[in-house]
Amino acid sequence: MLKILLPTDFSKNSANAISYAMQFFTKWKCSFYILHVQKTSDYITGDLMAATPKTMVYKAVMKDSEKKLLELIETLKKTEFVKSYKFQPLVDFDSLTDAVKQTIKAHKIDLIVMGSNGASDAKEAFFGSNTLQLVRSIASPILIIPNNFQYKTIKNVLFSVQTKTIFLLKEVKILKEILVKYNAKLNVLLSMEQPNMAEEKRLKNGIYHLFSEFNYQFNSIIGIPTSEAITSYEQLISIDLNAIFMDKEKFLDRLIFGSQNKLIAEESEIPLLVLSHSHSKDND
Repeated sequence: MLKILLPTDFSKNSANAISYAMQFFTKWKCSFYILHVQKTSDYITGDLMAATPKTMVYKAVMKDSEKKLLELIETLKKTEFVKSYKFQPLVDFDSLTDAVKQTIKAHKIDLIVMGSNGASDAKEAFFGSNTLQLVRSIASPILIIPNNFQYKTIKNVLFSVQTKTIFLLKEVKILKEILVKYNAKLNVLLSMEQPNMAEEKRLKNGIYHLFSEFNYQFNSIIGIPTSEAITSYEQLISIDLNAIFMDKEKFLDRLIFGSQNKLIAEESEIPLLVLSHSHSKDND
């Protein structure tokens, strides 16, 4: 059974991501862990300093959040998509990143589904900024749903890779499951700063090793930033899901979030599946 984490701040943005997940995973048997992390900014400093697990403030906050989660789950159970789903509400009083890391470890989460940035409301924008923080610090696959994006059947998947990328079979497991469940066409896009026949050959061999059982198309774009290459490709072919592999060890070395990968996460107009090395130091 697939174990999926759905963080929520009860905003429209996160609600839309949960709605998308309910429809996306109808072909799986799933356990959904719906996590609400109480933001400290909602309470005055004096209350927070006293908010230990034994205080009235803490208990009241947690009880209110639990009630909202249970109401959300009851609403989800009434939809037509939940026949093979199980739900578990989770509440934490922590930073979102730490709470997510703890949940992944405790429940062996396979995938996180979240809304992207782009909301105009300041409260919802907080949720979006945290999505980017999780992309940077969490090794588990993350499916990012653009604000207000409506679900549609997955027919064409774009897998975007960059030079010097090294990936393993387990790191693309969820992508392969999606391709099988939806019988989707795989399009591989290699973005290169300059021609490098040896590197292109290495990546072609790596893709063949991972996806030899699929009928995929391999494409190379040279001299164009990755985000622009993806946009150009999406204008040629109707893409329903964009998967991108991020080697976070290298990104950290380059102070990632001034890079093209931030632009990809922020500007994607279709669902974005972020894959990364599972050996990253984010779940310690």
